[in-house]
Amino acid sequence: MQDGKTLGDYVGISLDMYLVDGKGGWGDGMRVVINGQEFNCGQGPYNFGCQDNKWGEIYITFLKEGEASGGGKIAIPNSMKDLTEIEVAVGSGSGEWHAYVKNINLHWKAEDTVIEKTPEEKKNLLTEELNKWIGGMINSGGEAVNAWNIIGEPLDKTTDANTFDWGEYLGDVEYARTAVKLARDTAKVALDLFVGNTFNQADEMGQKADEMIALVNAWEADNVTKIDGYNIILHAVYSKDATLQHTNEGMITQLFDKLAQTGKQVRVSDLSMMVENADGNLIQAGRLTADERTAAANYMTFIMKEYRRAIASDKQYGISISSITETSTGNKVCPWTSGYNRNGMYEGIVEGLK
Repeated sequence: MQDGKTLGDYVGISLDMYLVDGKGGWGDGMRVVINGQEFNCGQGPYNFGCQDNKWGEIYITFLKEGEASGGGKIAIPNSMKDLTEIEVAVGSGSGEWHAYVKNINLHWKAEDTVIEKTPEEKKNLLTEELNKWIGGMINSGGEAVNAWNIIGEPLDKTTDANTFDWGEYLGDVEYARTAVKLARDTAKVALDLFVGNTFNQADEMGQKADEMIALVNAWEADNVTKIDGYNIILHAVYSKDATLQHTNEGMITQLFDKLAQTGKQVRVSDLSMMVENADGNLIQAGRLTADERTAAANYMTFIMKEYRRAIASDKQYGISISSITETSTGNKVCPWTSGYNRNGMYEGIVEGLK
């Protein structure tokens, strides 16, 4: 073996073969014999692409013990992986095989070498990929696309194996400016571009609104970038704790008042309602009492009326409801039952729209 290498470091064996008059072309599979132990790769010379009376290359791949041999591959047992010196033979297992063989070589794989790209190279590459994606989305929609959540969840601080931070490569401010520019340059019609973020009832909604507004102000500080509106993904919870519920309602009011001051369009999407008991545990829809359903519906009315009170009528982009029909084991209180009968939440929504 190569100095410092063992058989376990090797990934295959190759050879050149001249098959005389096709004898043994199919055969019983090419064999490799290592220190007297025979391994069948399951393929004859023809399967490797060899032709009659011509030189052709055969490459047999080495696998680890436990992996399935065949198809031009053999598994090297663990008992042999630490060998630094071997006796090797290679040939066909057919009864009649006439061929010349030369250039028998063992192959090993070097350690992967990572060549780090410069920050500028990374920025250029990722900007081009962003352009491909945004351009593809906008072009596929044609004139039918006139609104888009161009930035989603910018306040999310989640960091895990699936996290990709555009700001790390394109710049904390520039990534948003780049996305907005690419969308507007590509679109066939004028676009309403929104920044969207989830607001859960347990969040400090006023503080979170301030953070989102500050982000948008930073993006727009170049006097070129323009965000048209805020898309608030709102997950509300009615609490049976009266004090906590009073706080919940105050946060809704604070959220809409702060957004109204920006003068931008505001859309409430994925609006959902759940009910929790005084201990903070969510109650399944199938276990709610009539009074609890009424309270949840009244809270929905409150949210929709606060939206319409605070946000100027020409800035009310709309409200979408998360789920239309509820399930007895789910937590969301919806305007229709699973049998499509209207319930108290339906009335709450209607009252909110009056």
